[in-house]
Amino acid sequence: MLVLNNINKSFKNIEVLKNISFIVKENKIFAFLGPNGVGKTTLIKIISGLISADSGTVLLNDKKISMDKISTMFDGSRNLYWNISVRENFYYFAALKGRFKKEVDYLLEKNKEIFQIDNLLDKKYGELSLGQKQIVAVINTLLSSPELACFDEPSNGLDIYYAEKLINIISSYAKNANNKIIISSHDINFLYKVVDDFIVINKGEIIGEFSKNNLSLEEVTAKYLELLEGKNEKVSKCF
Repeated sequence: MLVLNNINKSFKNIEVLKNISFIVKENKIFAFLGPNGVGKTTLIKIISGLISADSGTVLLNDKKISMDKISTMFDGSRNLYWNISVRENFYYFAALKGRFKKEVDYLLEKNKEIFQIDNLLDKKYGELSLGQKQIVAVINTLLSSPELACFDEPSNGLDIYYAEKLINIISSYAKNANNKIIISSHDINFLYKVVDDFIVINKGEIIGEFSKNNLSLEEVTAKYLELLEGKNEKVSKCF
């Protein structure tokens, strides 16, 4: 269970996050959805332990999150080392989480049909295209088998081919993994295809939450816009 309680964060007296609280009980994929610049990335950094909140707590299964329990990918292509191979990157970052090479090899083989990157494994990361870099960075985040995986704007800059590939990798992997996945994005079309629940953030505050269930993309978009325009009341912050 992931529990955030009254998270607040300011930079130079500017409030970035205000009383952020929610609970995620089940292993599922959920989204921080909101416009650019509303605090989503800051929240991901706090959950990941990269920066501290001014106040409030973050607990995973009733404990403070330790770095070996979480893996995070941020927007941009500087998530891995450019001058070593994709395979060497996988080994290195898995080792930081206490995983062995044989575990990485096992997961690569097990998820071979999902990942479809055998042709990239021995190429230097810096030689890959933007789409390939993004896919590899996502896979790297998943390979450490974290209890919580976080992705910040993973679809940024991707064409339709790689966006669909990304959706397939995250959703297919999640079906067989015992973890929670957070995706922070403003791209509602991408999120609709991959997440179960939405936490809507605007101006540093949670303004609403809802589950996708059987809603159409148009209905999800309408709910989101209504929340941004203040037409819906806040609902329970517990999934």
